[in-house]
Amino acid sequence: MNNNYNIVISETPSGYYNFILKDNRNSLLFSENYTSRSGCNNGAESLKVNAKKISNYVSLKSLSKYFFIVKAANGQILAQSKKYESESKLREEIEKIILIFEDNISIINK
Repeated sequence: MNNNYNIVISETPSGYYNFILKDNRNSLLFSENYTSRSGCNNGAESLKVNAKKISNYVSLKSLSKYFFIVKAANGQILAQSKKYESESKLREEIEKIILIFEDNISIINK
């Protein structure tokens, strides 16, 4: 898989930190807010490990849209996907994310 993907950590206007898995055009996964940059960095590092395993993905549906979450081994939610129109597109994106994380993904602090 092409390695044009990064995890970008940034501070929100309210002083929290979050990360986004993105390429040059699209944001693919979004974390919850963290109270510290180091906690957010730890979450991003955990995502790099746990996103390689299909067993850490949970598919969900809300208001006729599909999305998934990625969990750590301890059950903590690490990131959530954007919404998809179909379950088949959701499955394609999970497979894509797993392949992305087989490469070495950089973490960029902004």
